[in-house]
Amino acid sequence: MGITCLLENLGTVQTEKFISILIRERSDYTKWRQRYFGAMSDEEYMEASVAYD
Repeated sequence: MGITCLLENLGTVQTEKFISILIRERSDYTKWRQRYFGAMSDEEYMEASVAYD
């Protein structure tokens, strides 16, 4: 489902770039995401998501 979502929203080339960056990076994406978004409330996160789209 995740790959399908990426393909539908980013297209093939951008999806491959995204995946290659995740594989190449030695950082933990989940920990980074928690640090970046962890301070946001659910409402702030939803507002940012809607604004991004």
